[in-house]
Amino acid sequence: VSPQVLHHLGEDALRQAAAAVADRHHACTLIACAALPGATLALQVGDGALVVRLRGETAYRRAIAHRPVPHINETDLLDGTITPELWRCAVLPPADFVCAVTDGIESVSIHRHTDHPHHGFFAPLDVYLQQEDSPAAARRQLRGFLAEPRLAARTGDDLGLVAAARQNLPANGERREGS
Repeated sequence: VSPQVLHHLGEDALRQAAAAVADRHHACTLIACAALPGATLALQVGDGALVVRLRGETAYRRAIAHRPVPHINETDLLDGTITPELWRCAVLPPADFVCAVTDGIESVSIHRHTDHPHHGFFAPLDVYLQQEDSPAAARRQLRGFLAEPRLAARTGDDLGLVAAARQNLPANGERREGS
């Protein structure tokens, strides 16, 4: 699938998401990612961040650049009135690690002045997910981390994180649980 087709599919998904909440009395931030074998599709409306480590690289980056806003804590919300110029969609090379974070986690995992992800925040999570054989154990560890009082003290916002790492297949080609 070409990058242009993926980009079109991403924009169509954002249009459909906006239409789904058009007549509702709520709004939300939307971050979505499809880590495909040959490409990574990233979609975002609102705050938070989608951080990726592309195949063959060691650095972490935002999949979609932060959209500057005139006022602190201002964001665009998916609410049915969202305009296409506020949708952010990117097609990147294949990713071996993806992590979507809410704005509370963004405040402690993205360098405020450079807007680059903190390697020390994402690298341990990346390594852990690649080595962990038990998805249930990984979820327990993440829940414990997100419930830490020290983390809550550093941010006044929601703490949400969803992460995935591509695991190398064993030599026999069989998939392990959680791969």
